[in-house]
Amino acid sequence: MLNYPFTIRNLKILQAVAEYGNFTEAAQNLYVSQPAISSQIRELELLLNIKLIERNRAGARFTEAGYILLYYANQILSLCDEAYKAIDDLQMYPHGTFTLGGSQTVGLNILPSVLNSFQSKYPTTHISVHIDATSHICWSLTSGDIDIAIVGGIIPPAMKSKLKIIPFGKEEIILVTSSKNKYARLPMLEKQLLYDLCFICLEKQSSIQQHVTQKLESSGVNFSELTIDIEVNSVESLKQCLLNSDKVAFLSVSSVINELRKGELCWLPIKTLRISRPIWLVINPYRYQLRIIDLFLKTCLNNFINPVIETFKK
Repeated sequence: MLNYPFTIRNLKILQAVAEYGNFTEAAQNLYVSQPAISSQIRELELLLNIKLIERNRAGARFTEAGYILLYYANQILSLCDEAYKAIDDLQMYPHGTFTLGGSQTVGLNILPSVLNSFQSKYPTTHISVHIDATSHICWSLTSGDIDIAIVGGIIPPAMKSKLKIIPFGKEEIILVTSSKNKYARLPMLEKQLLYDLCFICLEKQSSIQQHVTQKLESSGVNFSELTIDIEVNSVESLKQCLLNSDKVAFLSVSSVINELRKGELCWLPIKTLRISRPIWLVINPYRYQLRIIDLFLKTCLNNFINPVIETFKK
């Protein structure tokens, strides 16, 4: 049997140096001394007979050999984590632990009801929730940092072959404004009037914004000719801007339903234009599927057909 010149501990040290950029911070986060890190790296280089890391004042710089070993170290350690989870799953089911990802709007407005329903049935489960943009969540699924996700909008094309994507529902996206807007009480807005309005938009990377832009263009509205006064990176910031101005914005119904009910925001229906976006359950089919994940998936599909898709009536 071949004796490998490195151990799991060596690979974890290599990974930590890459993550933190220097030996000192790597040592602090691994709870060992900095000389111990240096010694382990030197020993590994001697055994492999090649330089892995160059050290300078700016920190640690990986050589070509260092990057090659780091690439495989990341895969080996990821498989170690997966193996541990699989064994733990046999002993813990249905009281397992998993990480659930959610895109930003879905994470704030849909995940809470999904989680409450699941944990009311299985109260001993422990779920870590990670909220980020849809594209980032999908990348985290492929790397194994997330076990399952509920996301809205557009799945990056490069990710589609690497993930299993299951339809979960649809969510309506509507044009909203405050009562300060002169069009607030119109029963219906002509599409041409969109060019007279001042918009607040989510950043271009937002899956909601991409979906809205695509739908407007396909319905004959030239998005580049709309007046975009403000661009923000969160739905909450956008809502605060809306509440204190006469500007308009496209937002999902679930994110503004409370403000609509209270009369703080008004819905502006657009003639012949209705926008909805899909919501997906996403898993990585190339990793071991925990039984608790299967249970969560079945519970979602059985109990959350079209979740929180509520159209506010004017």
